[in-house]
Amino acid sequence: MPSAPSKRLIGALVEHGRVDEVVEVLLRPTGWDESTSRWEHFAMCMTERGRSAELLTLLPRLRAADIDSFVARTQIDTLLADQLARENRWAEVLELLKHTSGWADTWLPRQLGRLGLTDQLRRLADTGNQTARQELVELLLAKGPVNDAVTVLRGLVEEDSAQTPDRWAPTTLAEQLSDQGDLAELGTRIATGDSFAAAVLADRACQGRVPNADQILTAGLSPDGSFPTG
Repeated sequence: MPSAPSKRLIGALVEHGRVDEVVEVLLRPTGWDESTSRWEHFAMCMTERGRSAELLTLLPRLRAADIDSFVARTQIDTLLADQLARENRWAEVLELLKHTSGWADTWLPRQLGRLGLTDQLRRLADTGNQTARQELVELLLAKGPVNDAVTVLRGLVEEDSAQTPDRWAPTTLAEQLSDQGDLAELGTRIATGDSFAAAVLADRACQGRVPNADQILTAGLSPDGSFPTG
């Protein structure tokens, strides 16, 4: 399989206005990771050189072309959605998303998170979109209210309990409980077998970030999950 074009080559070709040559080499079959980063670099080079309008003309033309590569088609769609979103052309974004092959399930919530659109993220998270739920939590942790983020995390952990546990949700919940001083709930979760909460507590105790850290490290918690009192 041919290697992907170097980022230096892409930048040089864009610099000299040889955009068609960039597209030609990008359309050669390569590995997913290589191709993804090169397409993104191409879009960045075009934008940095003030050629966003040209990029917005080029990408729909490429979408209409008969391109065999699934990787290339996906990258073209994603870059077009990115560019339209930056231009606040959301009606066109939503129309594009109707005809995608699945990447929109992660792309849209990440865009909403980047824009800080909490209400829209909540509605999307309520549909069961896992990426939207994670983006919502991260946005709430960054901008508040943090208690709302903890509530979302509790719901995610409860849903996951009957399935294969998702490390991110219980770990983040335990970290927030520790940071907020809610040691009662943290201890209860550990007592009921939450290994992720136990790992967080052990880490925080090693750092001396919980009360009576030395006793926790030597004797652990009480069977009911209560912390040592001194």
